[in-house]
Amino acid sequence: MNMDSSDWDHPGLDHPNPALLTEQSATRLRLLEAAARLFCQQGYNATSIREIVSAAGTTRPTLYYHFGSKEGLIHTLVDPAFADIRSEVDRLTLSSESASLQLLQLGHRIRTMVIDQRRAFQILHRLERELPCPEWMSELRLLQTGVQNHLESVFRVGIDSGEFQLNDVGKEVRIVWALIHQWAHHAVSEDDPESENIQDLSEWFELALYGFLRRANRQLHHVNREPR
Repeated sequence: MNMDSSDWDHPGLDHPNPALLTEQSATRLRLLEAAARLFCQQGYNATSIREIVSAAGTTRPTLYYHFGSKEGLIHTLVDPAFADIRSEVDRLTLSSESASLQLLQLGHRIRTMVIDQRRAFQILHRLERELPCPEWMSELRLLQTGVQNHLESVFRVGIDSGEFQLNDVGKEVRIVWALIHQWAHHAVSEDDPESENIQDLSEWFELALYGFLRRANRQLHHVNREPR
């Protein structure tokens, strides 16, 4: 997997034209890119500082200067992404739009969020069992709960407005969350964010949401046609 500056959409790694970077910031960026690549390829515990500085073309003291330790490096890679994701989940609120449109908008926001923070999700996904910060998994579960609570709110809006007929809201939340989780799992497994596989997965995700909405509306249509 070759990573260059165009591969990375991470708040901690935002960078303009490389020619405008100072030598120190360019070195810092190389260390982050090398560490992310090696962590995903080899695992966190199996990746040594020696390998990181060798891949980045710099020295151990330089890594310590910028990040303090290997753990400091991975925190720099992941923490800003968590802050952005948390902010995005916190902004999830109901609107005056139809429940169907709100569900599709939520799907789009999640898709965009995962792709924008793809490298951080890759690290969390591939290193789940050896993360140096156990709190990250707790944080992920809290974010998951936030999305699921919003899904439930959207479904209840659809039920109250007569748009949906859903007999078991909890079950429907689990179904849609499974769609989201399955799509995200495959999306972060791809090394190239512009690959056709990512685009195909995004189309599949959208079609799956439309399929859910058709089923919800079909159930309502069936109920409305039942003899009274």
